[in-house]
Amino acid sequence: METKRFKLWHPAYGVVIASLSIMVATCTFLTYPSSLFINAIAEDFGISLGTAQLKMFTSGGTAVLMLPFVNKLYERFGFKPMVILGIFAYCGGFIGYALAPNVPLYLAAGIIQGIGNALCLFVAPTYMVNAWFDKGTSIALLCTTVPASLITSFTTPWVNSLIQTHGWRSAMITVSVIGIIIGGVCCLIWANPNPEAKGLRPFGYSGEKKAKEDNGALTVRGVSGSVAKKNYILYLFFFIAISNALFSNIMRYASPIATTSGFTESQAAQAISLYSAGMAICQLIGAGLVAKLGTRNFTLAFCAVNILSLIGLMYNGGSFVVFAVCLMLCAFSGATYMQSLALKEVYGIMDYPSILSIVMIGVNFCNMFGASLYGYAYDLTQSYNTILWVQIVMVALSMAFTYVIYKKKDTLPWTEKAVTKEK
Repeated sequence: METKRFKLWHPAYGVVIASLSIMVATCTFLTYPSSLFINAIAEDFGISLGTAQLKMFTSGGTAVLMLPFVNKLYERFGFKPMVILGIFAYCGGFIGYALAPNVPLYLAAGIIQGIGNALCLFVAPTYMVNAWFDKGTSIALLCTTVPASLITSFTTPWVNSLIQTHGWRSAMITVSVIGIIIGGVCCLIWANPNPEAKGLRPFGYSGEKKAKEDNGALTVRGVSGSVAKKNYILYLFFFIAISNALFSNIMRYASPIATTSGFTESQAAQAISLYSAGMAICQLIGAGLVAKLGTRNFTLAFCAVNILSLIGLMYNGGSFVVFAVCLMLCAFSGATYMQSLALKEVYGIMDYPSILSIVMIGVNFCNMFGASLYGYAYDLTQSYNTILWVQIVMVALSMAFTYVIYKKKDTLPWTEKAVTKEK
């Protein structure tokens, strides 16, 4: 009788490391602690918080223009080189912010970051994990995000210390260079687009260990990109992506929301660490629940939690404990898995990168305006409540659209496509 050998290593594990390194390089050091930089940036240039966040307009606009062509760039120049270029561009954009002598050049640096957004952040990690895991996808995604959030909770005080000691410009350059080193090296070693190109099948593949080859190729199944673009379901995903992107801006304004809620500066300084801890905790809970409840039921349930938490941010009775709990629950959008697991469940992996690129246009469209929208909403009303109520409505609509997507997903036709093995 043949016994199964337990393997300590699978190529899919390397893909998780590469995906995590992208998150650490782009988010842990730069995106997650961005609210630590924004006040110093606004003060340095003598501009409002809303104007300081307009860099998101240039970076998001660039990404919107690039995303429809990302899959073609991967196919033409190679997945790994384009992802590494994206890491250099993303971190290089932040170096550009730090070196900018005036506001126009500061905003122009967002173009460089936007190239990185499209090439390495918004498509590559999610695509790699979904392509390489047939089972345990939510756990694998968890391994790319939770460590990044946990690292943030430890590095945030250090980044803040760098800003206070050396100024925001030197601090931003330092963490950007660290990001380039971490992301570039890990992706050089482990980034791979899909297992079929290696003549393999995903981790936990439910069919045969290796499908029969046809002229040197393996097949993948799913809905074609051309069919997906003609069906309204994709545009429901598009709206949900916009809602998620707007929701994530709570991270950028965690400290200001705390101070305008009447809490002390020291309590407000804890907001970023609380947010990062909440993200890690909610992701741990979410990975377990989504495996048990399914993507649809989990999304509906946690979106309801998000709505209650947003209300708690506004009406907490002056209790920092209530505020902290609600902020931690707002650190994880209940519809997060709609941009990863649900896309795979509805469309398959065949044209996943091109379909995901369309959905991520919604994210970048919101990034063009979302961060500034929070800032300008406060400038106009001296309160964040108005924009938080807008977010509540969008989360409620996301719940409704999630229900519709899963009710109608079986109407989409699936086909097969051969993937030629790499030599």
